[in-house]
Amino acid sequence: MSIAYGDKYKINRFATPTYYGLGGTVMTATIDPDAEIATEVGCGEGTRAIAFRKITAVRPKVSWTQNVRKLTDYLTTYALITAEGAVPAHNLALDEGGGGLHLFTDCKVNTCRITIRQMESIKAALEVLAKDRSTQTTWTFVKATEEAMYKTALTTLSIGGTPETKWQEVEFGVDNNVIQEILGVAIKPTEVGERQALYSGHIIRAVAQASLVSDVIAGTPKTIEIALTDNATTPVTKTFTFANAELRRSQVQARGLDMVIERIEWEAKTMVIT
Repeated sequence: MSIAYGDKYKINRFATPTYYGLGGTVMTATIDPDAEIATEVGCGEGTRAIAFRKITAVRPKVSWTQNVRKLTDYLTTYALITAEGAVPAHNLALDEGGGGLHLFTDCKVNTCRITIRQMESIKAALEVLAKDRSTQTTWTFVKATEEAMYKTALTTLSIGGTPETKWQEVEFGVDNNVIQEILGVAIKPTEVGERQALYSGHIIRAVAQASLVSDVIAGTPKTIEIALTDNATTPVTKTFTFANAELRRSQVQARGLDMVIERIEWEAKTMVIT
């Protein structure tokens, strides 16, 4: 059998009996069973041998980075969740390319980060935690056919109501704080649930006006608003509003005679998508 290359690697969301794309092309991906091995040694047997070694838990997860072509349905329905305790469980079908066909069930998105840079397509980085894994049958892979989004998709960026046009990089997302609980005699997760969500991001911009250093020092919150328009057949615009975001850093950097830049980092309690 020949070795596998990336053209054979496939990921789809699966809801019986239909397969769905992720809204973009996967660039890099990792499967990790994340096994936990318990090791114990004793002192009363006159030996240096290990007294106990066993895999006591496995916490399967899948992570990947993809470009963004469509904002619906995966990213805004399963990943960027606005309501506490509302991260939806779903299944992922994955073909690793070498004959390994996996079905990860009762998955929940742990983290999702959207990054917009000047010289590349918009990217989404996701980590998904699963409850179980079984062998999947072959399927007809559903892939994204739309054009990839890039910086022109960012139609609105404002900080405290002031439009920001001289940005260099924008990143935002959510940590859903998903946990895989091991209970009873099982080594696989008995439950996959989420705790409190944290919304955060950063903006790197050219210094063309007063920086936000004084606002950070004063503890002045700012509402961050980001609007993206996707490349679906009928384009969809989604506005992400982070009300009263706490500014945790305004880092102004000057390097020789280069452009002075400011890195603004923020955290928010809520995110509203409209």
